[in-house]
Amino acid sequence: MKDGYYISAFVCINELQNIMNIKLRHDQTIALWRCDNGYIELVRYWELERLSGYKHHARALYNMEAFDKLLDYLLGKEGLRRSDVLAIWGTEEVETDTMYRDFFAYTGIAFHNIAHLLTTLFYGNTDPFKDTILLMALDAGPDSQFEKNAYELDYYSGGIVQDGSLQIFKIESPARLWSCAAKKLGLQEGTLMALASATRTKYFSDISRFKHLKFTSQEARSSASYIIDDLYNKIFSITSDEIGKKCSLFDPAFSDIENRMSMLMKMVSDISVSILFQNIDSICMTYGIETRSTTLGMAGGFALNCPINSAILKKYKFKAYQIPPCASDTGIAMGIGLAAFYPFIKSGLCQVDISNAYYGDPIRDLDGAVNRYKDVIKSVDSVGTDEIVSDIIDKTAIVWLSGNAEVGPRALGSRSIIGDPRQMRTKGLLNAIKKREWWRPVAPMILENEGYNYFFDFCRSPNMLLNFNVKQNVVSSIPAVLHFDYTARAQTVSEISNVDIWKLLQEFQKRTGVAVLCNTSLNDIGEPIVNTIEEAIVFALHKGMDAVYCNGNIRINLVIDQNTLGVSAPLRNHHFFHVPDGVDSNAVIKKLNPFGLNVREVTYYFDNPNIFHDYSLQDKEGAEYVRSETNTYLGKYPTGLNR
Repeated sequence: MKDGYYISAFVCINELQNIMNIKLRHDQTIALWRCDNGYIELVRYWELERLSGYKHHARALYNMEAFDKLLDYLLGKEGLRRSDVLAIWGTEEVETDTMYRDFFAYTGIAFHNIAHLLTTLFYGNTDPFKDTILLMALDAGPDSQFEKNAYELDYYSGGIVQDGSLQIFKIESPARLWSCAAKKLGLQEGTLMALASATRTKYFSDISRFKHLKFTSQEARSSASYIIDDLYNKIFSITSDEIGKKCSLFDPAFSDIENRMSMLMKMVSDISVSILFQNIDSICMTYGIETRSTTLGMAGGFALNCPINSAILKKYKFKAYQIPPCASDTGIAMGIGLAAFYPFIKSGLCQVDISNAYYGDPIRDLDGAVNRYKDVIKSVDSVGTDEIVSDIIDKTAIVWLSGNAEVGPRALGSRSIIGDPRQMRTKGLLNAIKKREWWRPVAPMILENEGYNYFFDFCRSPNMLLNFNVKQNVVSSIPAVLHFDYTARAQTVSEISNVDIWKLLQEFQKRTGVAVLCNTSLNDIGEPIVNTIEEAIVFALHKGMDAVYCNGNIRINLVIDQNTLGVSAPLRNHHFFHVPDGVDSNAVIKKLNPFGLNVREVTYYFDNPNIFHDYSLQDKEGAEYVRSETNTYLGKYPTGLNR
């Protein structure tokens, strides 16, 4: 592997996809790597949603020129030029070779999922081949942009690292249950995860009646649809007279529909746990694994499910676990790069160290931002940690930015709203600021060395990926971070993992006796997490928050204007993803889609190159065939193209 810089890009590039907003890859990302004398460094990790402002960014770039402009912009921020990049992988239109995925073709598993598997193999483990690791890549399904026959391959991979070798095999994944439920109920998977444990309401039914259903590859879609439809029809048809007979009494704090959704998602959680326990039992039996001497590795969007992660660790007593903070498709660009480097790492020629969550953009040009917003800034003060803690206590919550942005969907103390956990009103305030449901939980950040004093079955959780049961003697001191079942989705903090937050927690504990702070992501509903100091200033102004705290020692005091309150933040650098100036969008559509196929039909066309490789949208016969096949598909999966 030559010394120099490399790019792995999980993006889409296509004129018609751009104009019609055809979504083939969501959570698009670009990774910048550097190889130096056998050491591979992840230099920077760009989640395009934080650049564009499009949540779960799925928009294609218009053409190669648009990609070049975007990459030049990103590299320029790092003081680099395109000529510094030795290779690009991950996107057909720009990649320099495909060896990164050819190496894993023997598995018969779609590369999208293999990319997930590699992120958990190497996250937090510089030499995994000296360990024994049980791996599971648990996403909903592949994308068809790596292999044209992706949907004909196996979808989900497991792995065992044992005696210096990696064995990869197919497993089952419950993730499709959650994506199917999200489409059915109109709420995102993370919200449904929280709602499952928010109420005490339970549906009286045995999940064993679904035991015959399989969740491997394409069967997962039909199995998930069957289960969600079955549960939905039964739970939502319960009459008032049947409450207390077919289900427990409804939780009066929640609406009728919230009680029913909570019951459904409890069932989905139980089925998911059953699937994963079967996976683990089967792998352990096949490979003679003892879990107490084995590390657990998980990735894929499902690995963000904190209660189920904790249930696995509690049952099997794995010696350790490794789950990347970007377990969702935000991690695919990372997995692409790791696949390209894999032969060199496995042979011992190279080593990679991905040990934290903070690979996003740093805080740049603070002075310039202050100058650009000088009309709404009262003053800029140098402050100590003690003053910031006083402000948290006095104001209940503050806007906080520090160092490099975290990667993945959860704020981990770099782009956060931080609050006082000792008051229940903090939870209400934070949910109001973010326009979330009143019952949504707020996560605690806790000093790692204090975790055992607050939680049962405590272990290190720097990426907020586990749930802990809260000890009764501390319940009254941290009411704002408790779930309704007295659990908490905690982020543990040490001096090594995040020094600025560690100092803040130390001072807060010194002042209050509580080693916990509230943490929620710095974003409004439907928006990506704030990335820059300018965006943080705009967010604070719109929310009526009178200061922004930067790098643990700077306070930017703002002038609150009633005219800006409640105004949504503008999109960010979305111009990279616009149709270029001078291009007539209607003329392009007429040329590339002359027979007027709709968004779902064009999506199905681009998403299934294995079906339509001999057909063109510019041909009448081809367009009619696409329309017919799309209708057939939607007849079977009505929400299958809702993106």
